[in-house]
Amino acid sequence: MTDNNVYHLLLYHGTSQNHSNNITKNGFKLPEKKKDHWIGNGIYFFREDQSQALSWAILKFQKCPMVSNYHVIKINIDVKGDNFLNLDSREGLFKYKEHGTNFLRKLKEEGIELEFASENEARCFIIDSLPKQYTVIQRTFEGQGTSKSIDNNHIIKMTGLFLQGTQVCVRDEKAITANAEVVQEMPRAIKTKTSKKRKTSLSTNKR
Repeated sequence: MTDNNVYHLLLYHGTSQNHSNNITKNGFKLPEKKKDHWIGNGIYFFREDQSQALSWAILKFQKCPMVSNYHVIKINIDVKGDNFLNLDSREGLFKYKEHGTNFLRKLKEEGIELEFASENEARCFIIDSLPKQYTVIQRTFEGQGTSKSIDNNHIIKMTGLFLQGTQVCVRDEKAITANAEVVQEMPRAIKTKTSKKRKTSLSTNKR
């Protein structure tokens, strides 16, 4: 939703209870940089999709023995149009294309040739080189997390409406001014090992 060229974003962040407690107490902090983030380095959210955020938290922390609960945090942020790059729009993708083309050409002129291990790595590199004025970036990808139960449905397959997830990357933590609110909590399911009964064969002595 926009109002006078200001975007009002409803965002959800899936995480563990420990991280959630730290966020609600101290606010969001930029995580350690990686070279293959989906849309550059920053703090990630799902836009208007609470269940997708929970699904991501489960995917990320389900094998962490120290995690007891999954949390989903909600925030609302307002972003000026000049600071919001929407890669789902034709205009936003054109800006990205123009920047990427000029940026890589300049590197090539300086004798720098680049090779990337994946699309994610190439995309992350180019997005991280975007002007800092773009504090919030959005792009929709195929659904992440526990989406097979949806995508394998015959109605979904027949009509081609596969699960999508609109990701929002906040590149500057100062863009988050509203307080974080925990809106969902789910206990982590712990698998217990069942002891197998040993089968013993009884032999009889024939006389």
